[in-house]
Amino acid sequence: MNTSPNTEHSIPTFLINAFPAHLSAEVVLVSSNTAPISHASDPGSEIRIVAESLLIPTRIYQQVDEQVFKKLPRRAGILYSCILTRHSDGYVRQRHLARIFDENQLWIAPFVIQLASEYVVEILQDIEKNFNRLDPAT
Repeated sequence: MNTSPNTEHSIPTFLINAFPAHLSAEVVLVSSNTAPISHASDPGSEIRIVAESLLIPTRIYQQVDEQVFKKLPRRAGILYSCILTRHSDGYVRQRHLARIFDENQLWIAPFVIQLASEYVVEILQDIEKNFNRLDPAT
């Protein structure tokens, strides 16, 4: 697995739409270095970050290879963890939620907030315990 974009690998529109435009290089890296991602049900919840409308997917289905994080640059890894908070497996969602708490980026909070509306008690407890770590300035 390399960290150069694979031009033969199609980047799902929902992945492009989930992040601000300035993160497009990271979206390409994640998409080209991970197994194909699909999503079920609706395209996601629309949110606004500064002047951009984004769509956070409801659920994704993917075979996750945790080794990819060793090969991705830090910001691309954080972006991938955000996407994995939408994974169909609650354990995957919880594990990747823990990776993003200390990141101070506007585009991360909507992924955490969306998890707060779900039914996994352990994830809700993690959010409650760590919510102040999302943005130490507030």
